[in-house]
Amino acid sequence: MVNKVENESKMKLRNLLKELFQFENADLDFGIYRIMNFKKEQIAKFIDKDLIEEIAKQLNLLAEEEKQALRKDIGDLKRKIQEAFGEDAFKGEELRDEFKATPLGKKYEEKRQELERVRVSEGLERDVYNHIYSFFSRYYDNGDFLCKRRYAKKSRYVVPYNGEETLLYWANKDQYYVKSSEYFRKFSFKVGDLKVNFRVAEVGEETGNLKAEEKKFFVLNQEKIWDFNDSKNEMNIYFDFRSLSDAEKEKFGERVRQEDLNKFILEIIAKELANQRKFQSLFEKQGEKTIFEMQLNKYTKRNTMDYFIHKDLKGFLEQELDFYIKNEVLNLEDMETIDKEKLGIYLLEAQVIRNISLKIIDFLAHIENFQKKIWKKKKFIIRTDYVITLNKIKEYAGKEFLESIVDEIMKNGKQLEEWKNLLKVELKSKKDLTEKLPLDTRHFGAEFKYKLLEKLSERNDLDKILNGILIKSENWQALNLILGKFREKIQCIYIDPPFNTGTNEFLYKNNYLDSCWVTMMYDRLEMGKKLLRPDGSIYVRIDYHGNHYVRMLMDSIFGKDKFRNEAIVNRTIRLKSEGKKFYTAQDSIFFYVKSDDYYFKDVRIEEPYEIEIKLAKNIDCKKLVEVLSASFVDCDVKIQKDRLLLRNQKWVEMHASSDSEDNPPRVFFGKEIPPPRKRRWMWNQEAIDRMIEKGWIRINPEIGLPEMLRTWRHVGSDWMDIKGYAQSWGFPTENSEELIQRILEASSKEGDWILDYFLGSGTTTAVAQKLGRKWIGVEMGEFFDNIPLRRMKIVLAGHRSGISKEIDYEGGGFFKYHYVEQYEDALENIEFEQKRLPEFEDYFIKYMLDFETKNSKTFLNIYEAEDPFNYKLSIIENCEPKVVNVDLVETFNYLIGLTVSQYKVLNNNERKYIFVCGEVDGKKALVVWRSIKDIDFEEDKKVISKAIADFNPEEIYVNGDCIVKGFKQIENEFKTLLFRD
Repeated sequence: MVNKVENESKMKLRNLLKELFQFENADLDFGIYRIMNFKKEQIAKFIDKDLIEEIAKQLNLLAEEEKQALRKDIGDLKRKIQEAFGEDAFKGEELRDEFKATPLGKKYEEKRQELERVRVSEGLERDVYNHIYSFFSRYYDNGDFLCKRRYAKKSRYVVPYNGEETLLYWANKDQYYVKSSEYFRKFSFKVGDLKVNFRVAEVGEETGNLKAEEKKFFVLNQEKIWDFNDSKNEMNIYFDFRSLSDAEKEKFGERVRQEDLNKFILEIIAKELANQRKFQSLFEKQGEKTIFEMQLNKYTKRNTMDYFIHKDLKGFLEQELDFYIKNEVLNLEDMETIDKEKLGIYLLEAQVIRNISLKIIDFLAHIENFQKKIWKKKKFIIRTDYVITLNKIKEYAGKEFLESIVDEIMKNGKQLEEWKNLLKVELKSKKDLTEKLPLDTRHFGAEFKYKLLEKLSERNDLDKILNGILIKSENWQALNLILGKFREKIQCIYIDPPFNTGTNEFLYKNNYLDSCWVTMMYDRLEMGKKLLRPDGSIYVRIDYHGNHYVRMLMDSIFGKDKFRNEAIVNRTIRLKSEGKKFYTAQDSIFFYVKSDDYYFKDVRIEEPYEIEIKLAKNIDCKKLVEVLSASFVDCDVKIQKDRLLLRNQKWVEMHASSDSEDNPPRVFFGKEIPPPRKRRWMWNQEAIDRMIEKGWIRINPEIGLPEMLRTWRHVGSDWMDIKGYAQSWGFPTENSEELIQRILEASSKEGDWILDYFLGSGTTTAVAQKLGRKWIGVEMGEFFDNIPLRRMKIVLAGHRSGISKEIDYEGGGFFKYHYVEQYEDALENIEFEQKRLPEFEDYFIKYMLDFETKNSKTFLNIYEAEDPFNYKLSIIENCEPKVVNVDLVETFNYLIGLTVSQYKVLNNNERKYIFVCGEVDGKKALVVWRSIKDIDFEEDKKVISKAIADFNPEEIYVNGDCIVKGFKQIENEFKTLLFRD
C-alpha cells in the first residue's frame, strides 16, 4: 500500500512536469515545440531519473535492496539476543531496557533507529512529491503561469501591495501578451515518417482592431481539401478561417462552437482518406481520440487563444515558493504546537521541497527566458519600399532624372496595373503621366530603388523629405524596433485599440478576458510613453467595455496628474434597439500628457454669430418676430420653445462692453469707428483685422455700422458635434478625419511626428499627411496592403475626401513602408548546434539554449552575413512558408538610431557598396555595407577611404573585416543592439 501511494505521488508529479514541459506536443514540428522536442530526451531524463534520485539523496533514502538487508540484519540480531538472554529479552519488537546497554543490544537499537529514519523519510518523500505538485499546479493554466497569489490555506488571493492609495492589478501583470501578425501560422506534426501540415487557404478579412462582430471559424476549404507531396512524404490539409455562410448557420445552428465543426471536419477527412492506406496511421487512437482529432483540436484552439511570456518567471516562482513553504509546509501559525522532536523533520521536509522546486524552477525559467529573449529581440526588417509621387521626384531629384526613368515606368506593367486599379488611370503614352501619380518601388526592384534614393538624397536629407512610415507588424515588435531611432521624438500619439467585448474583437485565454486585454494594453502604452517627446500628448479611444481600465492604466503609466480630459465622441447611430437599455451613443477619448510642459493649441469652432433671449410667458411670438425683424437689419430670427435666437445682431449692440470709459476707435475696412458713448470694443485691432480677413465682419449698408457674421466657440470635452466614425473605406471602425484633425491641430504642429500603432483603416496617417505632419502607422495582418497602404497611395494622389476640400489639400508626398519579422518567424529560424560541455556544472540548465542557438539566423549569423545583400530568413507569408532576403541595411539604421541624410551606391569591380550617411546621437556617421566574400582588402580600403574623405564622419560602421582605421564592426554592434532595451 505504501509503495502504491508513493508511486501515485511520483506519477502525479511526473505527469504535471511533462505537461509543463509540453510533452503532449512532442509530435509538433514548429516554433517553441520544436525547441522543446530538441531537448525532450534531456528533460525526460531530468523528470524520470535525476529528480527522483535527487529527492532520495536529500532525504537519505535507501534503495529497496539496502532496506531488505537492514531488515535481515535486525532479524539476525534479534535471534542472537534471544539466544543469549532468552525469549523474554523482547517485549514485542521492543528490547527491554536492561539489555540495551549490551554490545548486541546497542547494535540492535542502532539498526532499529536507522530503519525508523527510512520509514519517516518515505513518508516525507510522499509529502515532498505532493507539495511540489500542489505548488506548481496552482499557478499553471494551459501553458502559462498566472500570478495567483494566495493566503495560507485559504481560497482568497493576495497581490503585492506597497501602501498605494489605489492599485490596479491583474492576473497577467508580470507577463508579455504575445500576438503574432498572423493568427494562422504554420502548424505541422509527424506521425512516423509522415509529415502533416495544416494550412489556411483563405482568411476572412481581419483588422488590427478586430472589431468585426461576426465570429469566425475554421472550416475545410471548399476548392481543395488536401494534397500530398510523394517525394517529401508530406501532406497538406487546407482550411478557411471565416464567418459562416447563411446555409452553414442553418445547418449547424446559431450557437455552433468550433468543437462542433471539428466533428464535421473529422467525418469529411475520414471519408476523403478512407481508401488511402498510407494515411491510416492518422486515425489510430491514442487514448479516447485519434491522432488526427487530437491535432485538429490543438490547431483550432491554438489559433483562437492568446498566450503569454513571463517577464521574470524565476523571480516570481521563487518568491511564491518561499510564501508557500512558510504557510503551507511549515504553517507558522501551528509551530508552537509542534513536538520539538518532530521540528527537525518539518525543517528537513521544507528544505528538500525548496531545493527540488528550485531545480524545477531553473528548468522552467530557462525555457521561459529563452522565449522572452526571442520576443524582446528587435526584429529584422524583411522588406523596405518607398512610395513617392512623380512631382516629388521632380522636385527632389530634378526634372532630368524624372525624364530619365519615364521609359522604365511606362514599361512596368505592375505599376501601370496598380494605377489603373487604384486610381482609375489608364496610361497609354508618356503624355498621360500626371504629377500626383504615386510610384511604388516594390514594382521595380532593388537596383531602381537605390538609384532613386541616391538621386533624391543628393541635394536633400532623406529623412527630412520623408513624410511618413508604414509598418506591417505586431505593434509591440514594431515599437520595440523603432525605439532606438524615435525615442522621445513623437509629438502626438492617437490609438483606437481593440475593445475587449469578448466576441471576435479580442481573442483571450479562458476566463481571463479582462486580464489579457489589460496586459496587452499596458506594455503598448508603456512603450508609447518611451517614444513620446517630453512635450508630447497621447489620446486613447475606447468604449464602455474598457474605459475604466484605460483610465487606471494611463494613471499608472503616465501619472494621475498627467490626465487632461475625457472627451466623448459619437459612435455610429444605431437604428435597432440594444435590448432593455439605451443604445450606446458615444465612446471615450482619454487625453494624457507626458509632462506639465506640453504643447497644446486651443481649438475653436467657427459658427454663425448668435445671441439668445429667454421668452416671457404668454408672449405673442408672431408679433415679436415682426418687431425684431423690423428693428434689426439682416437679423435671422428663430423661436425654439421658450427661447429666441438672433443671428447676425448689430455689432454695436453686441460687441461693445460697458465696463470702462476707455473707448478708442477701431478701424473697419479703412474707416475708424468709435464705440457707443461710455463703452469700448470687445476685441483689439489685431483680432478685428483677422476676423475681417476671414470674412466674419461686414459693414451693414443700412446703418453704416459693422456687424458680426460669424464667430467661434472654444471646444470642450463634448465632441458630439463631429462624426466619430466614417464609412469611406469599407472598414468597420474607421475613424472620421474630422476627429483626428481636431486632435492633431490641438497637440502638434506642422513637421511634428505623429504615431498610431493600432492604425486600422489609416485615418490617422491620412490626416497627418494632409495637415503637414510626419507620421508612423503600424498594423498587422494581410489587410495592411489592401487598406492603409492602399489608402495612403490614394491620399498622395490628392483624392478629395475627408478634410481635403476643407483644407484645400492637393496631394503629393513621399513615404516608406516596412514588413517586419515576427515572433513566430524568429522561432522558425532557431538553429541548434549539438555540443556538450560536461566540464560546466549544470550545463544543461544554464547554457542549453543560449549557447546552442547563438549562431541562429534570427540572432544574426555572422558567416551568413558575409554577403549582407543576400541574408535570408524563413517566414510565413500569406499563411505559407517562404524564404526571403532581409533588409539588414534598414534594420541597422533603426538599431543605431541613424537619421539618414544620404544614400550612395557604388559598384567597384562588380562589388556593390552601399554607403548610408547621417547622424547618430548628434554625431555624423557613415555606415558601409558590401560583400566580403573573396574581397581584396587593399582595394576595399581605397573605396571606403574616399567615402570617408567625402563625408568626414565622426563615427564609421563597416560590416565584416576591414583595414580602415577607427571603424566599428557592424556585426558586433548589431548583435548587441538586438537585445538592448
